[in-house]
Amino acid sequence: MGLLYRLKPSVAVVLCLLGLWGTSPHRANAKVSARDLPPQYRHWLNEEVTYIISTDEKKEFLLLKSDDERDHFIQNFWNLRNPDPHSDSNSYREEHYRRLAYANQMFGHPMLGDGWQTDQGQIYITLGAPKQKADYQTGQNVKPMQIWFYQSDTPVLPSFFYILFYKRSPTDEYTIYSPYQDGPVRLVTTLENMNDQKKSIEIIRKSMGDEIARTTLSLIPNEPVNLAEYSPSLASDVMLSNIRGLADNPITLEKMNERRMNEQVTTRLLVGAEQTELQTAVFRGQDHRSTVHYLLRFREPEATLIGAVGKDQTGYRLMLETTVVTAAGKPVYRDQSGLNEVLSAEQAEGARHQFFAAAGRLPLVPGKYKLLVTLTNQLNHAAYRQQQDIAVPEPSGIGLELSSLVAFSSTPPVSDEEGHLPFDVSGIRFDPIGIGSATIRQGEPLRIFTQVWSDLPGNGARAGRKLNFRYSYGSLSSGNMETEVDAVDEEAFDTSGSLLTGKKLATDHLLPGNYRLVVSAVEEGGDRHAYASLNFQVQPANMPVGLWTAHDPGLVRLAGYGQDDYKRGLSAAALGNSAEAAKWFGLAVNAAPPYEQGLPRLVGLLSQQQKYAELAQLGQRFAKSRMLDEKTVVLLARGIAQSGDIHLATEVLEGALSWQAPTADMYSTLAGFYRASGDNAHATQLEQRAKTF
Repeated sequence: MGLLYRLKPSVAVVLCLLGLWGTSPHRANAKVSARDLPPQYRHWLNEEVTYIISTDEKKEFLLLKSDDERDHFIQNFWNLRNPDPHSDSNSYREEHYRRLAYANQMFGHPMLGDGWQTDQGQIYITLGAPKQKADYQTGQNVKPMQIWFYQSDTPVLPSFFYILFYKRSPTDEYTIYSPYQDGPVRLVTTLENMNDQKKSIEIIRKSMGDEIARTTLSLIPNEPVNLAEYSPSLASDVMLSNIRGLADNPITLEKMNERRMNEQVTTRLLVGAEQTELQTAVFRGQDHRSTVHYLLRFREPEATLIGAVGKDQTGYRLMLETTVVTAAGKPVYRDQSGLNEVLSAEQAEGARHQFFAAAGRLPLVPGKYKLLVTLTNQLNHAAYRQQQDIAVPEPSGIGLELSSLVAFSSTPPVSDEEGHLPFDVSGIRFDPIGIGSATIRQGEPLRIFTQVWSDLPGNGARAGRKLNFRYSYGSLSSGNMETEVDAVDEEAFDTSGSLLTGKKLATDHLLPGNYRLVVSAVEEGGDRHAYASLNFQVQPANMPVGLWTAHDPGLVRLAGYGQDDYKRGLSAAALGNSAEAAKWFGLAVNAAPPYEQGLPRLVGLLSQQQKYAELAQLGQRFAKSRMLDEKTVVLLARGIAQSGDIHLATEVLEGALSWQAPTADMYSTLAGFYRASGDNAHATQLEQRAKTF
């Protein structure tokens, strides 16, 4: 017997329930200035690691109050970057100081300063020695140039690329060349070009050849260019920006977080994997938003999870860390949350004798991933870790499909249309006891739900059509199976082609033992069908069976879909689908309220895709956003300029300069806008400011 009801017009839910239910502490210390540090630490921060230390690490270092703390920080800084943590040596640190010494020796000048401060020094320290290097000192009507060729092994940068350096004057040091910001006109010495980029390309072609001319339009070898016109894309500038910001790049930070997590775990008591199991299920929300829900479930009651958490207080203090990478090992994102609660004496006693599971959720786009889940009991530092490969299926072309079967407790499901907690499915939140497998007491009903996916959304054409469900369950050893049947009107599918259905199966006649449930869905009058199964164990009534779960209570404070869609954007980017990533980052920043953390990613992708009109729209909405760091605001302004709106591009940059620290890129880009607008005096003034950096 089934019961069909609707929570809202766009969500149809079938539940066959037989009428049962009507992070680090904030530091109070003030940050000191780098110039107030003792000389050796000031030198380390400002000159030795300036290109490889992240902004957050620098802030943390400036909060330290003693030399012992600083020494400990520096040791940890290098340890996190050591490719072989078990080695007595640190090849990363050794290579870094070799590069630093080489840069100071080869690129320094008594009048201009140490080599690490030069553009060539920065590139050499950041990227190492180029695969090839070519000098062009004697080109007719062309300034001295050097071109370095690199092959990259990081997804942050193109696989192959050039860095072009040029001298503004014979006595100047080499400066990094930008195809968009500088253009070929900066490389030509003759007045014949009259600041004309197209004429400058022709002069370079005649003097240096087509290959050098194309490099002045794009630093990426496989990017198509038109030598007959000056039409550079922003891809080269995005790449240069990524090199300058490599230490703060999300992928770099994710790697450091992963190493930091592993470092932390090694200080814990890592308990054997046999004590826990990781169970996962994929569900869909509106507009095909996929989310992985999981349980890190203990196989036996674990009394040590409950203990003293304060004066005269009992409860639990757990840390749940989840790392998602692609099947190829590329970082997607990492979540960390605290699961903390004070329990009454009765609750604590019950929890000590029940099974426990930490619950979590991971918004992801379709693809294949690896999950690494670590739960740390902060009362005794025991850590439990599980890893699992998962696949999030595509929403189209599936015909008919069932999600994993989830067994849930007798606690009544509740309506929760926000859908931000683990096991919120189609506007209903469940209290799970197992995914794909479960344990119940003898005589207790088995309650399960599944989500049905169809490549056809609910609409009038489905009127009168039925979807037949067959629930067959029985002993694994005997093969004897019982069957119950339900039918659901196919109009119950929502507009995304999803349907939530459930069933309560009587098991009071089953003896203790192992059983299997197989659920099949068959379309009436059609050939579409799907299957899912669940193994369940019936325990004697006097055995501990009940499951209690915990999740991050902070999740309930989320509003809208912004953060979830941002994470879906991260997963699409990690899978190499930049168009899909831009879509999800766009949904994140357009959510209510907007999730502005997605702005840097969105601006970078739209710049790569040359979607200048969309960048202009972002500029109109988020010109004053504090998420626009100096690198992102330059990219955004350049994209807006490419759309033809120099006025808005100028406004965006000037607005950013009013509240954040200026950079050479910001000044020189703004100078280009003023020069394009005919205000050469203002442009020259800004160019002079850019040279002071």
